[in-house]
Amino acid sequence: FFIKPACASNMLALALFVCGCIPIAVYSSSLPNIWPLPSEFTVSDSLNLNVDTRGGFIFSQNQDSALIQQAFDRYSWLCFPHRPEGQPNADYSTLTGLKVDINDASEDTLGLGMDESYSLDIPAEGGNATLTANTVWGAMRGLETFSQLMVFNFTQSFYQTFVTSIVDKPRFSHRGILTDTSRHFQTLESIRSLLMSMSFAKLNVLHWHITDSNSFPFESKRYPKLWNGAYSDSERYSQYDVTDIIEFARTLGIRVVVEFDMPGHATSWCKGYPELCPSSSCPSPLNVANNFTWDLLTALIGEVSDLFPDEFIHLGGDEVNTKCWDNTSSVVDWMNANGYNATTALQYFDERVIDIASTNGKFVIQWDEVFTNFGSTLDPEKAIVQVWHGAPGILSDAVQAGFRAIFSPDQTWYLDQKSVTWEQRYLLEPFADIDEPAQQALVIGGEACMWGETVDVSDIEQTVWPNAAAVAERLWSPREVNSTADALSRLVYFRCLLNERGIAAAPAYNTQERQPPPGPGSCYGQ
Repeated sequence: FFIKPACASNMLALALFVCGCIPIAVYSSSLPNIWPLPSEFTVSDSLNLNVDTRGGFIFSQNQDSALIQQAFDRYSWLCFPHRPEGQPNADYSTLTGLKVDINDASEDTLGLGMDESYSLDIPAEGGNATLTANTVWGAMRGLETFSQLMVFNFTQSFYQTFVTSIVDKPRFSHRGILTDTSRHFQTLESIRSLLMSMSFAKLNVLHWHITDSNSFPFESKRYPKLWNGAYSDSERYSQYDVTDIIEFARTLGIRVVVEFDMPGHATSWCKGYPELCPSSSCPSPLNVANNFTWDLLTALIGEVSDLFPDEFIHLGGDEVNTKCWDNTSSVVDWMNANGYNATTALQYFDERVIDIASTNGKFVIQWDEVFTNFGSTLDPEKAIVQVWHGAPGILSDAVQAGFRAIFSPDQTWYLDQKSVTWEQRYLLEPFADIDEPAQQALVIGGEACMWGETVDVSDIEQTVWPNAAAVAERLWSPREVNSTADALSRLVYFRCLLNERGIAAAPAYNTQERQPPPGPGSCYGQ
């Protein structure tokens, strides 16, 4: 491999490129430029195979999976965007195809715990490379790894690659990015681009925070005035739009988990239905005392459960200030009649919406306040805790209590924290305070959260990337893969690969997210 100088500012002289315009400047003699790093791998330390695409590189499968055929179509241009005009190196064997062997091609297993393992063999004698996976999802992850190993040698005008043997699987099953479409509307094309970029980093969950106090862009057919809370008539998602996004995500092996935050963060709901709020002057949280609130929530959760096929639904529960309940006479009267104070009324709300979702066949994710406040009465079989507070111990407390948990610490994995470095995100270890294997197994994964206060279509990609890649590798690769020194050059390389694939990832050497390049120079020096 070529070695990248630590402060190189001009890499343009390099003539070898991966999947487009990516120099094969591998910056460690032991680590290949694959992101996230595989569990087990042997990759030759130099290019020693031709890849013949002149007559059409042959992707084949032993099944008849429509998803894999779509993936072949996608990866044919991701791997081979250039037209070779030269001749193969006479000293190398030649790779002519990739054979994908899938044990079970059923496509209805997209969910928590889906098998994403695979093995990849690119043999020294050339011919066909072999990708073996138990499922279509593992095959997709292996195709991404294969794509990152394809190199276009501009000097010879021919594709080349490395003799390779990889056995790989993710460390955590739930590896996500949260996108917030309430504080700023994200277009369908922006969401699709985010999903595509997630697949390059082997992320597999889009946590769609679709509503908040700021706006309600979702179409409910049961309560159609809810989306009166949208910013404008054009900043809305029809149910057909939602279905299209879910299907697009499925073709990438990505689950879509929707969040309707409640009872706080829901002021926008009341624009269409004012009776949902305690009063016009004190609109939050939702009116726990009004039967109409429960009629609407029962119908909405049922409607959403039918529309979103994932077994999880997120119902928020964070940052609830109950002062409006105490200041609204009708709510006070209801609490007094039922023996509640504001705290126990909130407990009643949280547990009742969990029961509604459970009746609709869903497991409920809620932010960690619900566990912190009411964990002793919650049912771990129905509720999953998403830990966002940076205070130590909440994650370990949740799994000790028998709850499944998702790790999203605000101080490091919230991507709106623009001064947090990729190194800080990379080094954060979910199991730092959890030693028991049974408790570790309850940590189903984590998410990088892209809250939308200062993010819209114009800047989301360069805010998410490349920082989210640090979280992606922490959630995929073995725990022992934790050296920022070893990762830096690969992260720079991955950022440039994202750019080549049309993703506006910011310079990897930035001390602040989404800063522009400091001046003229190579992608690899910035």
